[in-house]
Amino acid sequence: MIILLILILAFIGIIVYNSSKNHYSKSNHVDTITLNPKPTVKKSTSDSITVSVSSSIKQTEPDYPPFILPNMSNRVIMHKYKVKGLNPRTKRMKTCIVIAKEGAPEHEFALKSELKEPFTITLEDTLPSEAQLKFAKNINIPIPSGATNTDISCLLSRQLDQFYDDYISNGLLEYAAEHSIYLSSYDSSLGGARRIFNVFQEHNSLDLFIFFSYLIHCLNYNIQIENLNDSEYKDIFYSLGTLCNQNTEFIKTINSFSDDNFNHLLKKKHIDGRNKRNLQLSNFINNYLKQNIPR
Repeated sequence: MIILLILILAFIGIIVYNSSKNHYSKSNHVDTITLNPKPTVKKSTSDSITVSVSSSIKQTEPDYPPFILPNMSNRVIMHKYKVKGLNPRTKRMKTCIVIAKEGAPEHEFALKSELKEPFTITLEDTLPSEAQLKFAKNINIPIPSGATNTDISCLLSRQLDQFYDDYISNGLLEYAAEHSIYLSSYDSSLGGARRIFNVFQEHNSLDLFIFFSYLIHCLNYNIQIENLNDSEYKDIFYSLGTLCNQNTEFIKTINSFSDDNFNHLLKKKHIDGRNKRNLQLSNFINNYLKQNIPR
């Protein structure tokens, strides 16, 4: 009997011991998970994301080649000048802005400003911003001496678009200056033509038609856009512009001529025929040019 009781107690002890051992083992496993909340896998995943993002950023920053500035020795460089002189009509001093080429004689300022002596002439160019200069340096553009903010804007556009030819002609720079429009010597011919068109569109429909007629002539015959006042066909462009300016429908058409329409004209060298009003104006101009200018 005593032996049986001992065996029963021993058996119960074994069961209790095993149960206690299993409980301790499970409790220790939970603690291990709780005390180790950042496993290696997560750390590795985080690192790989960081590397991936850095690689992506580098790929979106192209390595631009060093920008080679054009030879400016034979190029016209325009400036804005503030001219103060005597207004012959009011006999009072007046100040105005004149666009003139670098080194222009004083009589040119008198002619453009319509003012009389005594004169004071000061340079009024707008300097580039620090942001422009920093960005230009980052994409390998050397800063020309005396560059204006417009100069740097043109150079930035050329580098970003990787467009390194078609510099604006001296003639077009001078034509723009005759109409008090400042253009950069680093602009393109088409960019300069677009700027002139936009200014005329806002202020003077007659000059707009004259210039538009000349522009279509240049595009038709692949002629460099120069100063139309030096063209042998100057009188034809002026006559054609005057005719167009007498037509109210043509005035509405040219004033609503959009940047997209203009870009299409420059790239395709013809008017987008899907717009009937634009096509009608284009046909009128082209027919007049064909009848009056020999091929």
